[in-house]
Amino acid sequence: MRSICSAFAVRVMASMIVVSGTAATAQAQAWVPAKGEGTVSVLFTNVLSKDHYLPDKRYDFGHIQSNTMLFDVTYGISDRLAVSAGLPVVMSRYRGNFPHRPITLDDGSWHTSAQDFRFGVRYSVARGPVVVTPFIGTDLPSVDYEFYAHAAPGRQLKELNAGVAAGRLFADLGLVVQGRYALAFSEGALDQSRRYSLASLEGAYFLTPTIRLLAMTSSRIGHTGINLAPNSGVVLPPEVFRHHDQLSRESYWNIGGGAALSLTDTWDLFGSFTTTVTGRNTHAVNRGISLGVAWSFGGPSTLIRTSRDAREGTLVKCLCQKAGV
Repeated sequence: MRSICSAFAVRVMASMIVVSGTAATAQAQAWVPAKGEGTVSVLFTNVLSKDHYLPDKRYDFGHIQSNTMLFDVTYGISDRLAVSAGLPVVMSRYRGNFPHRPITLDDGSWHTSAQDFRFGVRYSVARGPVVVTPFIGTDLPSVDYEFYAHAAPGRQLKELNAGVAAGRLFADLGLVVQGRYALAFSEGALDQSRRYSLASLEGAYFLTPTIRLLAMTSSRIGHTGINLAPNSGVVLPPEVFRHHDQLSRESYWNIGGGAALSLTDTWDLFGSFTTTVTGRNTHAVNRGISLGVAWSFGGPSTLIRTSRDAREGTLVKCLCQKAGV
């Protein structure tokens, strides 16, 4: 019975990946799958960035469009221990009057590259009314891609993050809520490492037993790094400017929402919209649209059959009771 609840929670959390659209999200879920169970997710995200925050004011230095295909796998080693792996492939282009020179990625054409391998391990230390799960994850560049360009696929940095996730099923409300916090360490550039915090809060509401409405907010707070201020009178040395994306003290606050649909016993479809509310030393996400699909394997086949015979909201309550939540 606990296995049923685990499979249910993993599928709900897999659909929440769309809201933030990162493999790091999959690495840091509060719920872990039961032993031998898991989820494979494929997510397509289209992002338009019209504005740069320099450091906290918006400037239009050209538009960046990116299409990302994210592949993610999560697997339960035991009923408490889970591992995740993911890889985004990015296709991006820049159109504007301020290209980074002499790099050719800002030539107005589309450029495609694999980005960073993401690996994560998490262990559930509490599975009562509130699920508590510490986690650790890494980002490792998969290829030697270019980082000095508006259209760069990533930062080309090795990173380590560690934190804790907590979540709860609210049976009477038909609601799932989860929050996370992590402290990240990045190698930076020019012998200057970076450190920043990541925090997020997500919710899934069961409109029907098979339809979920999603909402989230996420933020990054830079603790170290340089400010990017074009009107301050401070001119960065050429070598520092080449690495400014790797050295910047980047912060942002994003909000988003979406929906998820259980198609069959093992397949889920989901989509979302995300935008940046405020930021510092970063690109604004003016429009982020995501569509994805998740396949659950190794779990019980009774999950969706049970939901089809239940009243709205009964599935959540039933699962909570069976799990002793």
